[in-house]
Amino acid sequence: MFATGHAALSKRLAIFFGTLCLSLPLCASASAQVMADACDTNDPGILHLFDATAFLVNLTIQQLVKNPDQTYSLTPMGTYTNSPYGPLDPASAYYGTPQTTAGRSGVLISSNSILTTAHQTPFDYTLFGYVFGLRAQSVGGICQYPDPAHIPAENVYFASIGADGQYNGVVLNTHSETAPGDFVVITLDRPVIGRVPLAVRKSGFASPQDRFADVSFSQRLLPAKGDFAIQHINENAPTGVAIANTSMMPGASGAPVYNLDAGVVETLGASANSCVYFNLEANGFYLLRQNCPGAFYPVNGPVTVISTLPGFHDVDLISRAAFEQ
Repeated sequence: MFATGHAALSKRLAIFFGTLCLSLPLCASASAQVMADACDTNDPGILHLFDATAFLVNLTIQQLVKNPDQTYSLTPMGTYTNSPYGPLDPASAYYGTPQTTAGRSGVLISSNSILTTAHQTPFDYTLFGYVFGLRAQSVGGICQYPDPAHIPAENVYFASIGADGQYNGVVLNTHSETAPGDFVVITLDRPVIGRVPLAVRKSGFASPQDRFADVSFSQRLLPAKGDFAIQHINENAPTGVAIANTSMMPGASGAPVYNLDAGVVETLGASANSCVYFNLEANGFYLLRQNCPGAFYPVNGPVTVISTLPGFHDVDLISRAAFEQ
């Protein structure tokens, strides 16, 4: 289900970034546009990435409320009118779009498993709701945003729990202060309907010429956004491939960084890689600007570290085919 169409959104965004790149010599080319919607591409690999990426709703701050028609509503919701520092310029792209209070990103890696960042040990699996389908969709040539007040039930999942109410799924958590890698696998309460999992790199490393993309959520920009031309270096570094040219903002933790040529998730991103920032204007408003490609930074270790954990090859717990490449 979708809210009012945003027919002029892609045009506004193109004008916004096109004008901006006339004044910023470090701006990426038009092919490296940041903060893009799923409507902005026909690449089947990127669209697959959008469909496999979930928004993790922090249930201590927000609720997933079931409506009388059996859809779900995200409550409370706001609109995107403020930057981290103050009022956002109404001329900004995505001004007034839905805004949540907290969350992160994750990716479907088997029929009932999500991969995201842990950030803590132990991980509180039941702290989140796991929601798919919160991305723009082209309908009759018009880019439409999803309606967070009417989310289809088949797009809403929770962590698997037993009769005692405790999480009973697979436990794969690599969060560490000393070693690279901050991953966690969450077993969902049921298989995900109508979405194809993404494979995760099990061995080897990316080639320098491989095309990378990511999809992430943000509290401030709830409909998922994608970066279609991520730059990368140090592909075989033990600390993980370093990436740049992303527009990730708070809420991006756990965003899948996908190798379109190899067909595998290479790592998980975070807002540390972002090349967008909020510029204070003379009128006191803040305007979101880009300065790409930004700094190359490995925010996570290689995903291959999860293959060394106990239970990784247990076919009763997790789909092996989703990981192997």
